[in-house]
Amino acid sequence: MSLHMIYILKFIWKRQFSDSIIKLLNYLIGGNHEKINY
Repeated sequence: MSLHMIYILKFIWKRQFSDSIIKLLNYLIGGNHEKINY
């Protein structure tokens, strides 16, 4: 694997991880249980 590919994979992983945290926070704080799709 090239360094460029590793960078892209890290970027995608971080973004997905951030989205998951945001969804979790919205779930806990907002209580929008129906709107969350994991």
